[in-house]
Amino acid sequence: DTVAPLSTTQVWTGSIFGAGAGRRLASVHWGCRRADRAGLELHPAGGAWLYGPPGCGVSMLLRQAANLQIPEALPNGVIYLNGTLGPDDRNEILRDLYVAFHRSESPIAVDPESAKTFLSERRALFVLDRLPLAHDQLVDLADTLPESAVLIAAEGPPYDALADLPLEGLPREDAIRLCATVAQLDATQPESALRLGEICAMLADLPLPLLLVGRLLRANVAP
Repeated sequence: DTVAPLSTTQVWTGSIFGAGAGRRLASVHWGCRRADRAGLELHPAGGAWLYGPPGCGVSMLLRQAANLQIPEALPNGVIYLNGTLGPDDRNEILRDLYVAFHRSESPIAVDPESAKTFLSERRALFVLDRLPLAHDQLVDLADTLPESAVLIAAEGPPYDALADLPLEGLPREDAIRLCATVAQLDATQPESALRLGEICAMLADLPLPLLLVGRLLRANVAP
């Protein structure tokens, strides 16, 4: 059996990543401009820890960030892990991350320590989206990736050594523009602007609920 490291600069798998102690974290917000802001932190030992209420668009932002142009300083590509689809055991997650960098005709067996050693030497972008791990396990996983850029979406704030980077609702102007665009309404019309503003206020300017309501308005279904 041959296990060969992949040479591709874009590697994809099923879950997401985190940020360990000592990393320089940047504030990341929802939306394309905010995904670009995340892109500024995609360098070795960079990254961010993101969290927020349901509907704030954390997973959407991570997917946007994972599709940004990856700098040459991260030549080993992108690993995206979706915590709702992957295993809930830390050692199995380590194995999945290891396997993502290899090609084999048969199942790959690797012990956790070997996987950690291999991953610690990679320079890649790891995107870890709400992995089903305890807080200390998530921090330990992030610390396994010292040479990589790491983006983590997790419930609750990070521990004290990490920057507190909550995601909240959009600025009201952006929220109205988003809902209007999806609903195909003219937000420059006073009546439409008033209605959209009320909707945005009721939904705390959270992007995902606004997308849903915009689609309902476009279909002429009262939200």
